[in-house]
Amino acid sequence: INGVSYNDIDSTMLRFDGGWGRDVVILVGSDADETAGLHHRGSQFAGPGFTLNMANMELVTIDGLGGHDVAKFYDSPGDDKFTAFPNAAELANYSGTGFALRVENFPEVHAYASNGGMDEARFYDSPNDDTLWATPTEAKFYGADFFVRAKFFDVVEVIAENGGHDKAELFDSPGDDTFTASAPGARFFNDSFDNTAEGFDTVVAYSKAGGADVAELFDSPGDDSFMAHPTYAAMEGSDFYNLAINFPRVEGYSQNGGDDTAELFDSPGDDMFFGSQSEARLRGDDFDNYARGFKNAKALSQAGGDDVANFLDSEYDDTFVGTPTYAALEGTDTVEAPQEPP
Repeated sequence: INGVSYNDIDSTMLRFDGGWGRDVVILVGSDADETAGLHHRGSQFAGPGFTLNMANMELVTIDGLGGHDVAKFYDSPGDDKFTAFPNAAELANYSGTGFALRVENFPEVHAYASNGGMDEARFYDSPNDDTLWATPTEAKFYGADFFVRAKFFDVVEVIAENGGHDKAELFDSPGDDTFTASAPGARFFNDSFDNTAEGFDTVVAYSKAGGADVAELFDSPGDDSFMAHPTYAAMEGSDFYNLAINFPRVEGYSQNGGDDTAELFDSPGDDMFFGSQSEARLRGDDFDNYARGFKNAKALSQAGGDDVANFLDSEYDDTFVGTPTYAALEGTDTVEAPQEPP
């Protein structure tokens, strides 16, 4: 400590207090299973045969070295930022005196934001296949060699940029939530939470807790396909797949180029289809699906019910074709409403 070595200490418990100033502590663990609890006012590092307690240490770094080590971070009343990689994690706040609490080589990490402030969490992926599971109050991110969890953070952002086939599952709240998804990333949010997944190969969002949730699925510059059923809808391209499940309202957008297609599927009940140059819409008692900006949009009546199709022409010269099983309005773009025989 401060250049002085203390060797052969005959004690299993040590405590030191940094007092005033900006104090630094660096600890290295062993191959055994150890635990760390980190807070800006005090931290603890413990393992077989030892416990180290630290108070008023602003800069703390603990290297787990080996074993299945577990770290738990606790926030301050200020605006804190939690950053996690597969092999390292840090909770920091640089306002005022500030603090930075860091662990390295801990396979399991938990962070809790329950003391106030606008707290943010950011995770980064590994080169392997990783999975994100996020609710309005908790986010878990894990792979073959790591597990990280953040609870009660106001904002969570998870970035998948290092390879592997990564998947994100996002869950709604009981309130009115919005899910927006495109090829670069997806976001699920309302006034009380904000979860973002960037660069994931597959994103699945669930509307199951209630509320008037809305899903907005956007295309890429390539050739994409939008498929909307009464209980789920997906936008798929060459390198992304975004799926919305049980949303009462889904909107698919084709606005970034490419030869995109849209297909809307009916329910067993009585559904209504509306088709125009700018959008196609199919709605029933429990769903309302839109396809906007698609050059080719198709609605299929094949699940039963007394379905009705309505077409609205454009200001240009359009052509309408109707048969007992098929109807299409064609102009600058094409909107179709085929009905398959029972």
